[in-house]
Amino acid sequence: MRRRMSRLSAIPLTITLCATGALCLPTAHAADPTTDPTAMETEHAQLSRQLATQGMVLLENDGKALPMASKGNVAVYGVGSYKTVKGGTGSGAVNNRYNVSVRDGLEKAGYSITTSDAYYQAMKKAYDDKYLASEGNLFGATVDYSSVEQLLTSDTVKPTAPTNTAIYVVARNSGEGADRSSGKGDYLLSDTERADLTMLGKQYRNVVVVLNTGGIIDTTFFKQVNSKVRDPKGGKALDAMLLMSQAGQEGGSALVDVLNGTVAPSGKLTDTWASAYRYYPASETIAKNDGDSMTENYDEGIYVGYRWFDSKYKSLNAYQPASVVNYPFGYGLGYSTFRTDAQQVSADMSTVTIKAKVTNTGKYAGRKSSRSTSPRPPQASTSHIRSSRATRRPTCSSPGSRRW
Repeated sequence: MRRRMSRLSAIPLTITLCATGALCLPTAHAADPTTDPTAMETEHAQLSRQLATQGMVLLENDGKALPMASKGNVAVYGVGSYKTVKGGTGSGAVNNRYNVSVRDGLEKAGYSITTSDAYYQAMKKAYDDKYLASEGNLFGATVDYSSVEQLLTSDTVKPTAPTNTAIYVVARNSGEGADRSSGKGDYLLSDTERADLTMLGKQYRNVVVVLNTGGIIDTTFFKQVNSKVRDPKGGKALDAMLLMSQAGQEGGSALVDVLNGTVAPSGKLTDTWASAYRYYPASETIAKNDGDSMTENYDEGIYVGYRWFDSKYKSLNAYQPASVVNYPFGYGLGYSTFRTDAQQVSADMSTVTIKAKVTNTGKYAGRKSSRSTSPRPPQASTSHIRSSRATRRPTCSSPGSRRW
């Protein structure tokens, strides 16, 4: 039986002493924040921005709320709009020259921010008072972004200038030294976050939810809010949802590139997002759920991710099996539409080759991922249904273009 983690383990360590007897540390090479960025830094920043756009996943886009206009007024809310999470903690963190937040990215792109100053300053102060002094501590306590979120009122929800669009950024982080929680403020939205989304949905015609998180969180709230309230025109309260993930130092600018269609979203989920926490295979035992966070056993074997849900979804909810998964592995919407035509399939004893033609049939440039899977061999000892084999994502640069 394999273990997920062991908090206390023996690690071989070599310590080198200098001739003086002092501890010798290797020389680290990094950018100097007191000088102007080098050409290499600038080039790498642009590459970071480009790569960040490729990993974002469009989960919902009802009524074609996205792409948004390339300029104009926009209201932006959520702690993640101010302290956008660039990456994880511990060894998942780096010290970089700057971070472009979501609000920064919108302003850099020329948008006018119409968020209530009373809301924004209260949220900013709450975060700064609680966490600003500890920033830079790579192994510090995980930030609870939901704990400093501010409850919107009938006054602070209103924009300071006319706009039909609001963006709400849900931020989560995790890393070494702390387990995640299945409760409110981590996997689930906090009461304040849910209330804010409800208020925004009633105020604005287009509400875009951005998930600034490196791990899975509950997304059932999207349907729940929409089932309870409507927007000013009688439409759905929440219109679009985009998984921004943790997009690095250029994250805010990269997000805006995707939101306004400068870059069409083409990312696909690398995990299965269930409709309830209890449907995940380790939900009863992971972290503190079984009272023991020091030992984690891989009792589920190979049945993780899509293999678990493909094989078990009917038993997880016998009455509504189709409701078990909100977004499956490999899911991701785009602004355009595509048609995939199989051209040729060939095989030998070691390789199967599939040739297909992908045609952009929509109005926007974009990229379409094509994924191949294979069924479980009849003689296999396990009962999983299929295995993912290969993925390719060609670029169809303009409507009507084709790629093989």
